[in-house]
Amino acid sequence: MNIKAVIFDLDGTLLNTIGFIASCMNSVLKNRNLKEHLVADYRTFVGDGIDMLVARALPEALRDESMVALCKAEMLAIYDNHTAETVQPYDGIRELLFALHQRGIVISILSNKIHRYTVTAQKNILADIPFAHVYGARDDVPMKPDPAGALEIAQLTGIAPENTIFVGDMEADVLTAKNAGMVSVGVAWGFGEEETLKELGVDYLIYHPSELLKIIR
Repeated sequence: MNIKAVIFDLDGTLLNTIGFIASCMNSVLKNRNLKEHLVADYRTFVGDGIDMLVARALPEALRDESMVALCKAEMLAIYDNHTAETVQPYDGIRELLFALHQRGIVISILSNKIHRYTVTAQKNILADIPFAHVYGARDDVPMKPDPAGALEIAQLTGIAPENTIFVGDMEADVLTAKNAGMVSVGVAWGFGEEETLKELGVDYLIYHPSELLKIIR
């Protein structure tokens, strides 16, 4: 393969954010005397944007649009007023990103996390990594698995989709790669289920960040 670019998902792929996300949403639930969830439960809530995260965390009877919007605002207020001090890259991620850059591979981020939080997370935790483009969820661009964001990055970098790898841990990431005509790489260390990624026909499944370098060489 003539790979020239790699687009990464953020949460569950580059950064282990599940504990922080769970803490913020559980605070909303606790304040409303609603049932809180285990951190492990949030692995099934994330991946499709904050609205879906909030809806999945709420009791089914309370998942109307107005309640989701209200709880979303409360969660973001908590998120804004707390620093993600415990959020770190997964082991081997920083080394992988530097190795890709040294090989001349163009690296970018595309997340379904709200755009400003995606940018802030990159600047606060991976500021020393030379990403070409960093995008989260924006009002004018459909979220993953729609390929619009991935194709936008391909156009901006001038690198064809077939020469681009899309790396992620969730179903939406594999489908985004397929919808965009990119090579899909699933990661087994994230929030998604390994079997689900396999069932979707992911091109490659890796168990440590360094394995991506073997695919590209």
